[in-house]
Amino acid sequence: PHPGLAQLGAIAWELGRFLGVPEAEVEEAFSRFRPPDMRFQRLRLGSLEVVNDAYNSNPLSLRALLDALEPEGTLLVLGDMLELGPEAERWHREAGRWVAERGFGALVAVGPLMGLAAEEAEARGVRVWRFRDAREAAEALPDIVKGFKLVALKGSRALELEKLVEVLRAG
Repeated sequence: PHPGLAQLGAIAWELGRFLGVPEAEVEEAFSRFRPPDMRFQRLRLGSLEVVNDAYNSNPLSLRALLDALEPEGTLLVLGDMLELGPEAERWHREAGRWVAERGFGALVAVGPLMGLAAEEAEARGVRVWRFRDAREAAEALPDIVKGFKLVALKGSRALELEKLVEVLRAG
């Protein structure tokens, strides 16, 4: 599970206990919970699982995503993290290092800033594909995903990475 959701869930669980809500009711409520669209949204598309976390991106939320996923068999599709100001280059390079340090073997980098992450990841042995934008990535993605079990999408809203889910759905 997404670390932020797990922490929130633990707080909600304890709050329910504090307020005297029966444990069975808390469990039932948790079983129905679904995160909002494009926020660690899990989808099954045939044999491929997709995690659509493309609502927005920043260093903290990207790190949480990387920590929540199992690297084996996962293809990361990461888009630029916008609005980081003068620290943008540093954080994108750091992102590439995180990808490699966590053991991910494949990265699709979308956007010029994520190209910096791709440089760092590739220098550490990660297989990388680079694209200017989501439209360009959409053309290649159906061939790239072959052999992966999970595809995780994360980027700032302006990149519209959620459109790649439709590309994957179409096959």
